[in-house]
Amino acid sequence: MQNFQIFSMKMTETESTKPPSSIRIAFLDVGQADTIVVTSPETREAIVLDCVNPKAVLDYLKQEEILYLRGIVVTHLHADHYSGVIGLLENQYEVPGMKPCEVVAFNEIFNQRNLQQLLQDEDYHSVGYDGSPGALRQLLEWRKQNKLRYATLQAQAGQLPFMGALVKSFHVLHPYAADYRSLESKGLNNTSIVLRLSTAGSSVLLTDDIEPEGWQYL
Repeated sequence: MQNFQIFSMKMTETESTKPPSSIRIAFLDVGQADTIVVTSPETREAIVLDCVNPKAVLDYLKQEEILYLRGIVVTHLHADHYSGVIGLLENQYEVPGMKPCEVVAFNEIFNQRNLQQLLQDEDYHSVGYDGSPGALRQLLEWRKQNKLRYATLQAQAGQLPFMGALVKSFHVLHPYAADYRSLESKGLNNTSIVLRLSTAGSSVLLTDDIEPEGWQYL
């Protein structure tokens, strides 16, 4: 059994047009990397934020009896955040009754001249995660073959570009498209997707790897 931490938030609105009344946030134990799974026991939906260990995610989705994988968000394109996404997509059928992932969302890298430098953190903690840039090529190839299931994430868009009740709890705060190239010049960590997950009585800020330069924009 994979180790994980779960936070639950209760909501008072239960109508189908409102966010679900119960939300769980699980931080999976995947070593020096990030994987967060947000689920609604009520609607049996899930949204995955980053993935390096497909088995850990699949095991958790099975445990929660998820039927709708609304989307996968890659917060930024460092290997310790995306290297398991293709494996998750290829093996999602292992979750009984779950429908295929609806959308995969990630932002582009514009500075192709310095691609190799951008793909690695300054402290090299991504070393050891297979597929950098191999897994990135796979991810970009998936995007090419699945254009209608790919989305970018910009703060002015507000909510995640997913369907379902669970997504109504999310709000994209960062980055704005107008800031993206400037943020990228300061390192991919500062392009990290920042999400606010809110309920009637509480909220959580998911900031990923954003650094001080990015905080100023946020």
